[in-house]
Amino acid sequence: MLDTSPRTVVLVDGSIESLTCAAIAMDRIEANNQSAKVLALSFFERSESAENHSLQQAIERQFEFLGCTPSSTELQASVGRLGLVKALDLAGPQGTILWGHRCTMNPDAIADTLALVDHLAGVARYSQPSYLVHFDLPLLDLTAGQVLDLASALGAPLGACWSCQHAGHAPCGECPSCSSWLEASKASGRPLPWVETPTVG
Repeated sequence: MLDTSPRTVVLVDGSIESLTCAAIAMDRIEANNQSAKVLALSFFERSESAENHSLQQAIERQFEFLGCTPSSTELQASVGRLGLVKALDLAGPQGTILWGHRCTMNPDAIADTLALVDHLAGVARYSQPSYLVHFDLPLLDLTAGQVLDLASALGAPLGACWSCQHAGHAPCGECPSCSSWLEASKASGRPLPWVETPTVG
C-alpha cells in the first residue's frame, strides 16, 4: 500500500542552521509519529562540494543525527530552487519542509525568501490541488547567537557542522560566516567545538 502519511523533509547542508533544524525535526517527528525524508541540499557547486571533505563529513553526521545514513536517503547536491523543488516532491501532499535558511533581521531578504517559498508552494498546488505542503523556516529572522542558544537547548551536536564558506580541513576563521559564528560564540559564552582554545603562558 502506498504510504500517504505526512512527511517532514529536513534540508541538510552541513551548516549550524540545518543541524538546528534537524534537532527541531527530531522532536516533532517523534511527537507526531511522522515518517521522515531527508534531502541533502548543498549550496556548493558539485565539484567544490566533492572536494570539501569536511563539508561532506558534516552532512553525513547530520544524517546520522537524524537516524539516517546517506546510503539509505536521497543524497543530492542541489542549488537553490532546484533543491526546494525536489523537497516538494519528497514531502508529499500534506508534508512539511523544514528549512534552516536564515536572513538574520534583513527585511528585504526575509520578504524575498517568503515570496520564493510562497511561489513554489503555489506552483505545487496548481499542478496538484491536493498538495498542501507547508514550508517551515524557524530560523529565518534569528541572529547567529540565537541559533547557538537554540542548538544548545536542543542538545544538537555542534561538532556535526561546517561553519566556513571555503573548503578545507578546518574553518578559515576569517570569512563572513566564520566571523559571525565566532562573534556569537564570544558574546554568548558558548564555545564552538572546532575553535581551539588558546593556551596561556
